[in-house]
Amino acid sequence: MVNVSSAFGLFSVPSLAAYNSAKFAVRSFSEALYQEMALAGHPVKVTAVYPGGVKTSFLHNMTAAEGLGEVDGVPERAGIRGC
Repeated sequence: MVNVSSAFGLFSVPSLAAYNSAKFAVRSFSEALYQEMALAGHPVKVTAVYPGGVKTSFLHNMTAAEGLGEVDGVPERAGIRGC
């Protein structure tokens, strides 16, 4: 099983608490499920993927709605630049 989260599941950014929470939840779920499968001896493998910034309108729209500064559609505070 592969769960896709986000780089925002590895660090938090101010003003994106709900988004960060959802991405951290995917991380926690994946880690717990991995442990449960291993302890039960199930052959199911679990991993999570944390893609970095991708230049899309998603972050541009989110940061514009929040009034945050952004560079190429990615919040400056995130320390990530669009690709």
